[in-house]
Amino acid sequence: MRMYSKLKARLNCIFKKDRLEDFFYGPFYPIYVALFVTLFFALKTELIGLSIVSITASIIFLRFKDATPIIPLLFFVVLMFRNYNEMNNPLAYVALAPAAISFIAKFFIYPVKNFKPGKLFFPLILVCYALFLGGLFSPLGNYAFGVSVMVTIGPTMLVIYIFFSAYIFPKKNFDLKKYICYLLVILGLTATIHLTIYRLHADIFKDQAFELWWLGWGNINCAATLLLLAIPSCWFLITQVKNMSVFFIILVFLYLGTILSNSAGVTTICLIFTPILALFGYMKISVYHRKPYLQTLLTVAVILLITAITFVITFGFNELFVALKPFFSDSSRTKLYKEALKLFADYPLFGVGLGYVNPSTHGSTGLMVYNFHSIFFHVMATMGMMGIVAYVFYYLARFRILMKTDSYSSLFLTIAFIMFECYAFIDTSEFNAIPLMSTVTVMITVVELTNKKSNDNPLPLTTDFHNRIIH
Repeated sequence: MRMYSKLKARLNCIFKKDRLEDFFYGPFYPIYVALFVTLFFALKTELIGLSIVSITASIIFLRFKDATPIIPLLFFVVLMFRNYNEMNNPLAYVALAPAAISFIAKFFIYPVKNFKPGKLFFPLILVCYALFLGGLFSPLGNYAFGVSVMVTIGPTMLVIYIFFSAYIFPKKNFDLKKYICYLLVILGLTATIHLTIYRLHADIFKDQAFELWWLGWGNINCAATLLLLAIPSCWFLITQVKNMSVFFIILVFLYLGTILSNSAGVTTICLIFTPILALFGYMKISVYHRKPYLQTLLTVAVILLITAITFVITFGFNELFVALKPFFSDSSRTKLYKEALKLFADYPLFGVGLGYVNPSTHGSTGLMVYNFHSIFFHVMATMGMMGIVAYVFYYLARFRILMKTDSYSSLFLTIAFIMFECYAFIDTSEFNAIPLMSTVTVMITVVELTNKKSNDNPLPLTTDFHNRIIH
């Protein structure tokens, strides 16, 4: 009995809310999540990782009203998977049980009061209608193939948006936009590490540890797309620090990740937007530093180095314009685009549906749907005019949120979103629910919530975070 009392007292001490706050709002918690996820990925121990993430999530759901500490888990959890077949194992759902139960319990422990739908609520509702009506008046034999994507891209994103809109209440003096940028940078570094592991096995060891172009949780283009969000976020953090060298080193690794991905589209977009990011970076750096010319010279030197390394390693000086291939060459996409136009002509109102299968090319099974490799052509073919209208409103709502204020954080996150969408026009990034769209949805939700306060003055994430990481 005495041992039980001591154990209970010890647990109460460990899980004391103040102690938990220091950890979950501290700068190292996201790093620990990234490291553990990468370890589970490398060792192919997804179920163990899923259990640990689930238990951690349940602690956060039950001990905090604020949902901010759950964001790193949402961003990183899928990155531990080397094989989604593990989700067919009943033990996977046993592992998820603590998180699922505590998620439901949270609504009773911390009931929502006076919730008002945000600016993205009705556009997401419209997108849900477009997704589920896709294929109406067309042959519906393959409709079931697209249901998983309809649910994850529509209702799941709506739930994520509503949940975080209702439950983000960060502690005082916690700079949420800066925190999101910090998480995106760590996410980009994690993707780079995963790409490095992939390249070691595929190019050095030459074994069969990975399928061609496939990391397990997504293809290598999916990992590269995360870098389109991470690189502008890193540029923003550079403008917030006194010692820029650490974040410049991180920036070099993020650019290296685009090279490792071998994605010409992502690399090209990064290079096109780098001067823009650098320009806005200079404007902010000159305010914070007493020697702006020295900092500018350092920045220019690093940019030139990154650009030179990128072209030499990836394309070579004699093949400079190969980098622009996704924009000036069809990369085997013209056939898909013509097919999309034909399907739109045949079924203009609601398209052919997300379950569409073309047996002459490749079909769709489960979570893997037929891909037209362009958000524009994909929406046009699968959802017709209904989809085009829904996504126009969806895009306008997101840009309206991102561009509401003229703060530097909103500026860099807007550029990140534009870079993401540029690539979506040559790949269907908008139809990758996790990790891509869940990450983008949370990012935009955070911007919308912080727009109400709009603070780009030097507000730290927390005093401790600012001292240990930002400064």
